[in-house]
Amino acid sequence: MLDTVNRIKFFLVGILLLSSFFIGYGQLPSELPSQVSVVEPVVDTLVTPTDTLTAIPEQDEEDLAQEIVYPPIGIYGHDFLRQSSFARYSNQDQNRISDEYVLGPGDELVVSIWDEDAAISELLVISEEGFVQGAKIGRLNLAGVQFGNAEEIVKAKYSAFFNFNTSNFDLAISQAKTIMVDIVGEVEVPGTHQVSALNRLINVIMLSGGPTINGSVREIVVKRDGRVHKVMDLYEYLNNTDAGVGNIYLANNDVILIPPIGPVVRVDGPVRKPTSFELKERETFSDLLGFAGGFEPQAVKNAYQVLRYGDDDYFITDFSYNKDSKVGEEPLINGDLVQIKRISAQAENFVRAEGSFNLPGTYEYTENMRVSDLVKKSGNLKYDALSNRAFIRRKNDRLETVNIPINLAEILENVGSDSDILLYPRDIVTVFSKNRITETYSVEIFGEVKAPGTYNFSNELTIEDLILLAGGFSPSALNNEVELSRVIDYQQESGQLIPIRGAREKVAIDFSAFEDSESASQTKLTPYDQIFVRKVPEFELPKTISIEGEVVYPGAYPLGSKDMRVKDLIEQAGGLTPYAFAEG
Repeated sequence: MLDTVNRIKFFLVGILLLSSFFIGYGQLPSELPSQVSVVEPVVDTLVTPTDTLTAIPEQDEEDLAQEIVYPPIGIYGHDFLRQSSFARYSNQDQNRISDEYVLGPGDELVVSIWDEDAAISELLVISEEGFVQGAKIGRLNLAGVQFGNAEEIVKAKYSAFFNFNTSNFDLAISQAKTIMVDIVGEVEVPGTHQVSALNRLINVIMLSGGPTINGSVREIVVKRDGRVHKVMDLYEYLNNTDAGVGNIYLANNDVILIPPIGPVVRVDGPVRKPTSFELKERETFSDLLGFAGGFEPQAVKNAYQVLRYGDDDYFITDFSYNKDSKVGEEPLINGDLVQIKRISAQAENFVRAEGSFNLPGTYEYTENMRVSDLVKKSGNLKYDALSNRAFIRRKNDRLETVNIPINLAEILENVGSDSDILLYPRDIVTVFSKNRITETYSVEIFGEVKAPGTYNFSNELTIEDLILLAGGFSPSALNNEVELSRVIDYQQESGQLIPIRGAREKVAIDFSAFEDSESASQTKLTPYDQIFVRKVPEFELPKTISIEGEVVYPGAYPLGSKDMRVKDLIEQAGGLTPYAFAEG
């Protein structure tokens, strides 16, 4: 009996525990114990398609063989239809009306007739029944009539009452009817739009935000009364000289359908518009090239590559291309990357003249071209050219650079001979200047001359010559002697320089030598000589001191000596006047 009672108690307690568990399940207490730490759940950040594409790093040309990556802007044509500069046309002043515009109820027409004597203007409004009512022409049905035809009909009616020339008549739409248009499919803002009937298909697509990244631009369908009325190809519109092709006027309750995008192929390389394009089935490389604007001048035009996914693999295929024979016209498929190669910017058919030519530079290589031909093309040699020793720089069969010595003087005397050797493409003929092997020596002059400094050495140059080159003596110069420092013995006959121990000597200068060449010094200079012109001892240019105020003769006075005092200056000035404040 006791066991039974205990079992019943345990059973009831279990029921109570289970009830409290289910009642409190999923609920957190209002306050958590301080020792319990709460970890926020990790939520994956949503990534938009644009973010995903933007995050893909740029790839080198070698990486293109690994994976095809399309840019985040979508295909060619998407940006055009996403322009925000949509204009809501409502009258003919805002938008030129073409002849194919179809009149309907709600259109307001203005008839203008003028001549030298008078002018009339009349408003014609198309009613819901499709008629206009004019004072002279009566009732006229214009609904469903194209604007170009309506102009002729109205003109004919008015000509029965007015005598005017064709140039004196005008029919314009002052206010166009309003229509309701549905746009559906892969479009940013689908729905019903109320617009003026003057707006064409492209304007309405722009109003809706344009197609999504998955929207087609090659198969835009306009349905009217439940049937396909027009299929627009945006590429045909953008590339056709007739700007209105496919861009039709819409009617009330038209439906615009933008279907999913078709096959997308990207073209890279030297074309005018390297980007992604939507292709239709069976369109080929020629079609893609036309959409891309054609080749750039630096493009390889007889071949291209296609990088393609297929059969669970990724591979590269080379194609030859000839626009005239239609070679390379295999259809492209979705995901293809078409790669156009670029011609190397390095020319091969050239030779170059460097150095002492009158017109150095790069010239066209021609067959059987010789050294003398290049000399003639480059304007012949300059006056300072070292003509008996020049070089042809050339790459041999092992691509090693070799220098071939030539005697230009002999070549120019025997044009076409064996010494006038044939040139190869990319040869460089170098002619050095004589200055390259001629040492230029100098001498220096310091001290009391007007232009001290370094001067070029020349044979027969004397000390007096150098002083003249330096502008002559300064007023403070000791002009009867100079100091000469020499470290080189120059042998003029052989042109050799022989170092000697530093020698310093004083050389007397006869000032009259500057006027009488016969009495000039015979002291000739050698390279690197240094001439020092000393200053006359104690020589100073005149200095003046000014005194002003209460002295008898204020003004400027010479500084007579270095120990001259204020008292001496006042005495020279005639002393102080009776008004002078001597203590101050």
